[in-house]
Amino acid sequence: MNRERNIVLQLLAQGRIDTAQAERLIAALSAERESLWAMAGCAAIVAIAQVHSLAPGLLHMVREVIVSSLPALHHIVNSFGLFVSGSSFGGLL
Repeated sequence: MNRERNIVLQLLAQGRIDTAQAERLIAALSAERESLWAMAGCAAIVAIAQVHSLAPGLLHMVREVIVSSLPALHHIVNSFGLFVSGSSFGGLL
């Protein structure tokens, strides 16, 4: 915004626009910046709402993946124990 404001002030200094036009241009630049912040805020609220509504399903999916992979992890650990020591880890897992 500083660049655009400097351009407006240069136009004013050169006499290409009057003070009323410069004020209107600077006000329009400020309004545009405020509009961008408002749109960014709305987009953030929508994104948070989407994540909030999707969170229970995502957590359920992660839980199911973890629970279903535990037997495989148990077999991997026991196989590793057999390979390293010649005996399984017994009831550790």
